Amino acid sequence: PSLGQGDCILVEFPKGGCLLVDGAERFDTSQRAPELVRLLLRKGITRVDAIVNTHPQSDHIGCLPEVLEHFPVGVVYHCGASGQGEAVRSFEEAMEREGCEVLPVRRGQIIEGFPGAKIEILCPNPDYLAYSQLDVNYHSVVLRIEYGDFSCLLTGDIPAEVEQELVAENLVVKKSTIGGLFLIKRCTNCM
Repeated sequence: PSLGQGDCILVEFPKGGCLLVDGAERFDTSQRAPELVRLLLRKGITRVDAIVNTHPQSDHIGCLPEVLEHFPVGVVYHCGASGQGEAVRSFEEAMEREGCEVLPVRRGQIIEGFPGAKIEILCPNPDYLAYSQLDVNYHSVVLRIEYGDFSCLLTGDIPAEVEQELVAENLVVKKSTIGGLFLIKRCTNCM
């Protein structure tokens, strides 16, 4: 089903665990449980082990406050940059109200707790946080998820300059695919 505009990626791992990256944008505020919550319930999900909010913008935060309200959540990871607006305020209030663990991430960290999977943080580059005038997209969390022969890269809204930095630092390689450039490294079975 369509969740509207914005990013929202649900990763269910074969050996257990549920990772939610971003929460799409919430357009229909008349419904108590937005489409994302209803989708998770239809899939039989009873717990979200980790949420990654790639950066503090409404089209990525979206339904995350309602996810926190409806499901136990192990930990919320974020880029460490501050944001503004109703969506950011609502998300911050929900995290505080639900009492979940909230952790900023930096390049080189590994997210643990998903057996058989390696979830590596490639961005944000901590050097960027010193520049508060940068667009918040420069601070987007970039994840590389590897599981067996499968590997994917989730890039938030990183601008071209950050993509080029990742390639220049040999963290990813460019690979041409139908529909544009796709950044991936060590991928033998990509979607």
